[in-house]
Amino acid sequence: MGVHRRRHHNVPGVAAAAVAMVAAGALVWNASYAAFSATTSNAGNSWATGTVSITNDQSGSAVFSVSGAKPDTGTSTLAPPGTGAFTAASASSGGSACFKVTYSGTMTANVKLYAAVTETGADGGLGQYMLTDIDTGTDTAPGADVSCATYTSSAYLFGSAGNTNVFADTLPTTYAGAASGWNGATTGTSKWYRVSWLLPANVASAAQAEQVQIAFTWEAQNT
Repeated sequence: MGVHRRRHHNVPGVAAAAVAMVAAGALVWNASYAAFSATTSNAGNSWATGTVSITNDQSGSAVFSVSGAKPDTGTSTLAPPGTGAFTAASASSGGSACFKVTYSGTMTANVKLYAAVTETGADGGLGQYMLTDIDTGTDTAPGADVSCATYTSSAYLFGSAGNTNVFADTLPTTYAGAASGWNGATTGTSKWYRVSWLLPANVASAAQAEQVQIAFTWEAQNT
């Protein structure tokens, strides 16, 4: 009986596949090293805004609250002294108050003072009859000095010593309309303001039963 030997004719195909795999491997190897690279970076970039912050030592409090104002017994001219407070015959006819304004923002700013005035009464309000002025200066008090005990005037901001009525004439009502009173304010700096008033002895009788209210605002805007 003859022996039949089974011949495998696919050996060349296996060899070809092996060669193809080796070739593919070579291609992959070459591709993984086809380019060199390098990088550089700059991390930690950020932006933050500065601050504008301002306070006064009498914030939230009224320093003038005169319910029975009356004409001074003899004085008809408002003339605050160079130091201290203006003194009338009584606290009901005139006086002064001092404010310390402190800037604590991180950006340099310009500070201006303006006010909102409310007049009531049959004759149009009391402001038209009062003499008032506002000046700036220095003070050696470590804290508040509402009574102006150690205040020294340096310049008038609104009005002048004499027959002045800032309520009716010169007191601004907006930041844009206010004169530059404090430019270049920096963190931790302060400025003092003195407000003086007088209901003069020669005031008209029409001033009876009239009223005026005022709210001061110090505003800082960065430069």
